[in-house]
Amino acid sequence: MLSEARSKIGVVRKGVIYLDNAGAGPLPEDTINAVKNFVEEWFLNGEPWIKGLENVINSKKLFAQLIGSDVEEIAATPGLTYGLNIVLTSLRIKRDSNIVVTDINFPTSVYTAHAMKRSGLISEVRIARLYNKHEDIEDHIEKLIDDKTSIVLIDHVSWITGYKIDLRRISEKAREKGSYLIVDGFHAAGVLPVNIRDLNVDIYLTGTYKWLMSLHGGGFIYVRKDLLKELEIRYSGWFGVRDSPINRLKIFGEEMFKEPFNLENIDLPDDASKLEWGTHPLIVFTGVKASLKYLIDYKAPESYVYHTKRLVEMIRTGLEEMRCEIVTPENSESSIIVFKTKDPYKVARELEKNNIIVSARPGVIRISPHFYNTEEEIETTLKILKRIDPCE
Repeated sequence: MLSEARSKIGVVRKGVIYLDNAGAGPLPEDTINAVKNFVEEWFLNGEPWIKGLENVINSKKLFAQLIGSDVEEIAATPGLTYGLNIVLTSLRIKRDSNIVVTDINFPTSVYTAHAMKRSGLISEVRIARLYNKHEDIEDHIEKLIDDKTSIVLIDHVSWITGYKIDLRRISEKAREKGSYLIVDGFHAAGVLPVNIRDLNVDIYLTGTYKWLMSLHGGGFIYVRKDLLKELEIRYSGWFGVRDSPINRLKIFGEEMFKEPFNLENIDLPDDASKLEWGTHPLIVFTGVKASLKYLIDYKAPESYVYHTKRLVEMIRTGLEEMRCEIVTPENSESSIIVFKTKDPYKVARELEKNNIIVSARPGVIRISPHFYNTEEEIETTLKILKRIDPCE
């Protein structure tokens, strides 16, 4: 199964060892073909509008399957940042409240929290300082959550350290204080087994172009079912109402515009589609549908436990033998491992000369294998790293 999955990735077929899935995942052949066929049909026959809407519907079903939710709890968005800000406009937040974030969050959520404070929507942004900490990490987050905390906004897996936060533990503290727990799952969904019920989060977001191995311009929002009715929709669009094009497709089929829209009021749906504002990027979700099917068919998240995790352990052992300072805490279970080096871009360039792709980030190299990578690729990477000697 692994060799078949690998045969569908062009960069792998070229002989490249691609270990930058945390930067952007490679596109499977199935995804390329789906997008090509959609665009070619548009070129020859005009926009395949109905097919595009069906691809959005099916993408949401597949993502729900991937994380173990109901499809009614899933909204499709043009990206994680868009999804996050859509959600934040719909929550009831007191102006004298605070938002808790961390310094290992991706910058988007931290900047959003600062913007909310600047606009007077909250009174304080509290930043848990977690970088370079290897023990009691959740303690530092919990200490900042109090009765004034409206939102705990954290990453499931950190982009810059690879640490996976114990969401279940943080959710208990957030519930105790009446706070929403909103999670950026960009570096978990698609590569790690994610059971959204077990995590007990309120809102979980991701984008499509990293571990979901698809195109830029797509994303998903999960909203816990009993929270959906509490959302206060302040902004909307023609895809966020009960009489949306997608719901019309389900009722009328191809004759979706047979009746005029009611412009006298707004009737919101009960499900998460109330968070879908405008027309979806149909080409993107055509690719997303194919990518999600690829990941599910080849059991990408399930393989973490017996395969991908082993690759990360091999990398850690090799780096320890080279006496590298590893940023990623040892007790973390993610598919990202980060180590310090004096000149990360020089190291990344040297690896690229040997057909190995990793990420250079501030003061560090980030290595991020996915389910399709192999032990042989990791062995080769470590051999080249030893020759480069990045941790001298």
